Amino acid sequence: MESKLAERIKEARGVTVIRSNERVFQVVAERHEYRIDLLSRECSCNNWGVDGFLCRHAIASIYCKGD
Repeated sequence: MESKLAERIKEARGVTVIRSNERVFQVVAERHEYRIDLLSRECSCNNWGVDGFLCRHAIASIYCKGD
């Protein structure tokens, strides 16, 4: 379980994060763009929390926000 989280964190380092406002971010990864809303806990990749972990796009957004 810890290794899966560590892998997601590692993957999150390889994306570009663009902050739209306090809660909404755009993440560019591998020529795809994803919209993340931290307040509603949604990512356009539809993988946020599916396996019990944040998606790499959400992790990258949280790091960018600094919380």
